[in-house]
Amino acid sequence: MKPQHRAWALFPLALFLVFLLGACGKEDEAYPSIVTEMACLYTDRNGQMTQMVLDDGTTYDVSGQKLTGYHESALYRGVCGFVPDGAGKAKIYTLYPVGNIREAGDSISEKYDYTDVKSIWRGGAFLNFHLSPMTQGGEQEWAFKKDSVSTNTLGGTTYFISICHDQGDDPQAYHVNYYASMFVDSIAQNRTPQDSINVAVHTFDGLRHYCVSGE
Repeated sequence: MKPQHRAWALFPLALFLVFLLGACGKEDEAYPSIVTEMACLYTDRNGQMTQMVLDDGTTYDVSGQKLTGYHESALYRGVCGFVPDGAGKAKIYTLYPVGNIREAGDSISEKYDYTDVKSIWRGGAFLNFHLSPMTQGGEQEWAFKKDSVSTNTLGGTTYFISICHDQGDDPQAYHVNYYASMFVDSIAQNRTPQDSINVAVHTFDGLRHYCVSGE
């Protein structure tokens, strides 16, 4: 699968990986302090991850590690646990998949099944989500819907969106962590520092609204 402009490849479920490198050390061995961030990961023509770019623009060389078997020349999103070496390289210890929340359309149902929300935040060009749906290991679908826009008290524009969630046939057995991102430009372009985004989510505790910066 070739990457499209401003889109990233989704991690297959089989690649929901945790890299525990050097976990069997001595008891008195000092372990490095791991930094955990959402990031974009780029692969070369051989499907080897070579570059990691954090949402704040910081770039690390991650080549030379066992990060292979991905699509060639592709862009992935991941929650990365890593240790920088101070010279532009980083060693990745953990890597969790990040889903792509697209705008709802003909191929995505506009359903609003429940999920818990741990956090929603702005990271560079992305609106990021840490959600906690219930599952029994089946497939669920996610999207967003543009609801309305209005002028806010700062003189900017507030964009109102809703998160669509289709539980499908997956029973609500236990909670899991689900990380996802969307491009802020997919909500609105030409934003100003006075703009904001209001995200509506149907949680197990009722409808909740989360407001984040739109710029």
